[in-house]
Amino acid sequence: LVNSSEEDNLNGLSESLGLLEDIEMSANSAVEVLNEVLQYDKIERSALKLELSMVEIFDTVEKTVSEFKLPAAKKEIHLKVTYEADNSNNTRHATQAGDEIVVVSSAGDLPRHVRDLYAVADSSRICQIIRNLVSNALKFTSNQGRVLVRISYCNAPIMNAPKQTRQQTRSGKRTSKGSDGSKVTVKLNNGDKIDVEPRGHVLMTICDSGAGMTSEQLDSLFGEGVQFNADRLQGGNGSGLGLHITKNLIEQHHGTLDAHSEGLGRGSTFTLSLPLFSAPDYKSFQENFVPCSPNDSFTQRNLRILVVDDVLSNRKLLCRLLERKGHRCDMAENGQRALDAIKSDTEGGYHCILIDFEMPVLNGPDAVRRIREDLGCDVFIVGVTGNMLTEDVEYFISRGANCVLPKPVQLPILEELLVEHGV
Repeated sequence: LVNSSEEDNLNGLSESLGLLEDIEMSANSAVEVLNEVLQYDKIERSALKLELSMVEIFDTVEKTVSEFKLPAAKKEIHLKVTYEADNSNNTRHATQAGDEIVVVSSAGDLPRHVRDLYAVADSSRICQIIRNLVSNALKFTSNQGRVLVRISYCNAPIMNAPKQTRQQTRSGKRTSKGSDGSKVTVKLNNGDKIDVEPRGHVLMTICDSGAGMTSEQLDSLFGEGVQFNADRLQGGNGSGLGLHITKNLIEQHHGTLDAHSEGLGRGSTFTLSLPLFSAPDYKSFQENFVPCSPNDSFTQRNLRILVVDDVLSNRKLLCRLLERKGHRCDMAENGQRALDAIKSDTEGGYHCILIDFEMPVLNGPDAVRRIREDLGCDVFIVGVTGNMLTEDVEYFISRGANCVLPKPVQLPILEELLVEHGV
């Protein structure tokens, strides 16, 4: 009887875990569609901006593609990644016939002169682009198929690249690039101005053995809302906007995206190119920079934290996680209740406030403004929200939040912020 009971409990637990996995998958799918719709709207309004930084593109590609090892293994898909570059440090001319081509399996094994190149890009958008292309390849490849990702350095300008005009971003500026290899200055999202020099481009090819496409499908592939056999190939999921958004993002980076297929059942190949640059001054600064790190003897204080969210389960979960770290938490269900809690507090004030964006009665940004202006309170305030679009984050900060984190809160990141700001 005991063994039978234990077996029933295990079966029930297994079934519950399976249901939770299904719920998580459905929720993630819904969030993905919503994000694509929001990004599509910004593209249509020409409001999708890039936050430029110096991106170590080969390391970024390697880290992002590695996220798909487990999904590929689950489908028994052979996922292979290779890196290619000429081994000559010829920075003025394209690779000549007879130059040695290095083929390696890790970005760290590429020649030094290649690894020292950067993409002037929005790193989060670059990761989004790579994830979209690789996840599509896995999605449309049946079990025991194969996906080959090849990343090559080409010491030549991109052929048929979009016209490179002056492009403004919310936090950075990308100037026109000289085709003669002359240096130009770019302003990054953090305000730094960096001299860079064009040095060819990176070519990323994703080749799969999946469903393939007809020539008619290829002609409409990057259109709005395009899906082929959505019910059979995608289980009815997706918005059909992913590739349309991806191509737009790549062209904003002055790159190109093309697709090729020999026909249905014969797989597909996507080819992505992005311009690369050398930046000796930036490289020198990075090598001599010693990052600040928290003191090893630092002992985190037990803080009083006010958690503000209109969803009870969200408040309880975040408070429980914080209390396990030794913090004391109070809860408020909207911005007005948060103001009331601060006014009536008799224990010397809160060390930190974690506050949601969208709430009834009084939303997060307006509550933060009143905390700063009406109450004159300089408490450390973190916006905790799903509204992580650039304009929403900047609006939250403009109202007085010290920083903004996405839901769900990652406690290590929150703790780093608290240490960094001396809370």
